[in-house]
Amino acid sequence: LNVIVAAAYLQKNDLAQGMQLLETEIALHPTDDTLRAAVAQAYLMHGLFTNALDVIDRKLRLTPDDLAWLFKRGEVSFQSNEYDDAIDAFTRVLAIQTTNSSARFNRAFACLESGKLDAARADFKTLQQSFTNSFQVAYGLGEIAWRQHETNEAIRNYKLYLANANTNTAAATNVIQRLRELKGHSP
Repeated sequence: LNVIVAAAYLQKNDLAQGMQLLETEIALHPTDDTLRAAVAQAYLMHGLFTNALDVIDRKLRLTPDDLAWLFKRGEVSFQSNEYDDAIDAFTRVLAIQTTNSSARFNRAFACLESGKLDAARADFKTLQQSFTNSFQVAYGLGEIAWRQHETNEAIRNYKLYLANANTNTAAATNVIQRLRELKGHSP
């Protein structure tokens, strides 16, 4: 019942009351991971990233190697622009499950966003071995090359991106514009 009432409070933007009820439920049911996941998701839906991370971290204190919760920690950290924390979480996932391509993909983009371009390139190159026509991987490699002023590499990856991606998106429009600029500067 508290969860339903909390949802109503959150819907009415009475965040303090909704959060208090959700935290009460977690305290009453400390081993209910379904509840904990629902609370974290409710916090995320209302932009309460710090609160969501707190719920996730409390779970990780109990089971520090829980892949699902580590992955969720990485996602929430990324969404809140805490890229180093996201990198750490995805690195922990990869230490346990070295072939987790989703964790590697997310870590690559966290590295890209934080300016760790060499680390991002290494992850994208690893992913490219398995996902040769991935437009997301091509985009990441194109972005790295663009930031490092590697014109030909950027052009090659942006073309690969456009060959495989939906071109009716804002990202594709940006890539098309970048290609025009790069072709004007290429040898």
